[in-house]
Amino acid sequence: MTSETNGPDVAELDVRGMRKPDKHPTIFATFDAMSQMALTPLRAIAERYPDVRIVGVAAQPSARLLVEPYEVALSPPFPVTYDPEETVAEGASMLGEIEGVPTFIVLDRRGMEIARRLGFTEEAQLAEMLAAAGARPQ
Repeated sequence: MTSETNGPDVAELDVRGMRKPDKHPTIFATFDAMSQMALTPLRAIAERYPDVRIVGVAAQPSARLLVEPYEVALSPPFPVTYDPEETVAEGASMLGEIEGVPTFIVLDRRGMEIARRLGFTEEAQLAEMLAAAGARPQ
């Protein structure tokens, strides 16, 4: 996956490298125009769980064109990336099929999927998903 932002580790994001025991839990969140309201609970989670990696994934066709405007307009507290090969949108990536947007996927420290939720998700629901992956707020 690739991002055109200046955030940490977003020039090229190889999600296969996240399947290592020393990594923190990860939330992958997909976005479309209707998903902008998901930033409110994700901002709160980013603040409460600073050790959790949050990655926004633009999964729609021509996502490259949407990443920069999304970041400029909304300033998410996490990198936003896209998949130039569109394997995420096709359900052919390690994230599996994305049935709709937004989708939230939590991976544990080993890179194994622990929880998945389709649709708008409140902060408490994200916290429950992270707890299942062993994450604790700070």
